[in-house]
Amino acid sequence: MQTKKKKKILKIEKQNDDEMFVFVSQLHLDVQNAWNRLKVMFDGYSAQPPRLFILCGNFTQHRLSSTVEDLNKLKRYFNKLATFISCYPVLLKHSKFVFVPGPQDPGVDFVLPRPRLSKIVTRTMEQKLVHEGVCKAVFMSNPCRIRYCTQEIVIFRSDLLKKLRRNCVVPPNVKQWPDLEKHLVTTVLAQSHLSPIPLICQPRYWKYDHSLRLYPLPDVIILADSLNQFNEKEKNCTISNPGEFSKNGQFSVYFPSQKVVELSGINQD
Repeated sequence: MQTKKKKKILKIEKQNDDEMFVFVSQLHLDVQNAWNRLKVMFDGYSAQPPRLFILCGNFTQHRLSSTVEDLNKLKRYFNKLATFISCYPVLLKHSKFVFVPGPQDPGVDFVLPRPRLSKIVTRTMEQKLVHEGVCKAVFMSNPCRIRYCTQEIVIFRSDLLKKLRRNCVVPPNVKQWPDLEKHLVTTVLAQSHLSPIPLICQPRYWKYDHSLRLYPLPDVIILADSLNQFNEKEKNCTISNPGEFSKNGQFSVYFPSQKVVELSGINQD
């Protein structure tokens, strides 16, 4: 019975060839260029709305603390974003907007996994972005996982390469592999963990450490790092970095029916 159900789900997955997920990292809401690029993106995708927009922090260019003043500042940015998204009724109808906090967003400093953004910040947006009684704004932890039919997608927003380079015992062999992202991907997959760093360098909630584990391997891992965008594939797992949206206009698009991640970008002066 389970086999028949799985085959049916797999058939639906392959037939939905128009389905896509858009990944954006470093969406700085205090930078005008980010809003300009977001407008270009939403204008373009209004013709063919994706299932999900996954928007990752940091949501401000300058670090905000967890003080009431800074939380209210971030709340105003999200209220502005809610009004902005509401101007695109087609996207509001067909898409969901998933928000993943970055390492510099207000929350529990330096500890993984990071909880979702505070309700103080998100409450108004969750009330505004509603279509036919369904809230279209989803606030997730970092890392988080998305299940689509038979596939699992892991999203992790962290400056992981900097931490690995700072704490490595054996320097990477750049003569063999000159691309540092290759070393990053190999290390993460070999350790089957999103944070293969000693606890003294990267504290973790031991009770929730399972959320960082990568065994068995998911179908897609989005390592939203402060690097230029890249795609790597190992052991039937695609590892991708969408790049920095506010700085370079880079983002990525995943087509689950083909299991393909396409790197994309917006040129905006």
